Amino acid sequence: MIKKILFMLAFAGTIIAHAQTGNIGIGTALPTTKLDVNGGVTYQEGAPITVNGTTIVIPDLSFSQYRLAGTPSSAFTITGPTTSDGTTAIISGARLTIVNATSQSGVLNSFSILPGLAQEFTYSNGNWTAIRNPSGPIGLFAKSAGTQVITAAQVITDWVVTTNNFGTAWNGSVFTVPASMQGWYNITAGYSTSANYAGGIRTPHQHVLIRVNGITVAQASAAVVITGGLVSGNAPGSGTANASINYYLNAGDQISIVGNHLSYLVSNNASTPAAAEPLLTYLSVLKQ
Repeated sequence: MIKKILFMLAFAGTIIAHAQTGNIGIGTALPTTKLDVNGGVTYQEGAPITVNGTTIVIPDLSFSQYRLAGTPSSAFTITGPTTSDGTTAIISGARLTIVNATSQSGVLNSFSILPGLAQEFTYSNGNWTAIRNPSGPIGLFAKSAGTQVITAAQVITDWVVTTNNFGTAWNGSVFTVPASMQGWYNITAGYSTSANYAGGIRTPHQHVLIRVNGITVAQASAAVVITGGLVSGNAPGSGTANASINYYLNAGDQISIVGNHLSYLVSNNASTPAAAEPLLTYLSVLKQ
């Protein structure tokens, strides 16, 4: 008991001795920062969170690390915590580590966490941002928009111009990450379509999908409004859709986009399937 009291007094004396500088040392008598630890640091992990569907929520930051488990059938969206304990708002500078132990990619605030990997995030300006150290964009891989008739769900192949193609990185409709170019990328894709033509008003209901090695990692959809009635609850018209994701790519990974088309004619308030229509499409892959 006496030893414990002496230890507590000595520890308190150390804190008092450094009260003027505001620095606290653990394992060191000369702390040089607000908290100076001479040794390892452990962040306790919370109870595993099971992912069953397409979305999961991390309720709060009671723990600095969470492990995602379960068997989701596709990529899933992660909603990060906004409070530290259920009531107190998180302040900027907070840290969160997510360990993805599932077989699918998880996406938090557009940042992808690949299966079997962990990603650390920092809270800034009301959002979680992945911690990484890009040196700035070092390569822009882009194909400018081409027009392709989309009939169902199919790979978009009709490109017009290739810019900075890095040799054989582009091959038809697929971009393959060149050797030694692995790292974080921003992948953006989109389409636009105009849906008016003779014989009635057409209702486009389309999606653009970004796929990595054949697996969808991001999707954008558009159902647009003009006058002329409804088809399956959607108003006819023309519109655009854009999808974007930050994703870690290894050399050899392949990126493609898919147009998914559904369209109807509106004539005398009756709906019948219509022929496919052209989509103006684009894709860019920016290494960060």
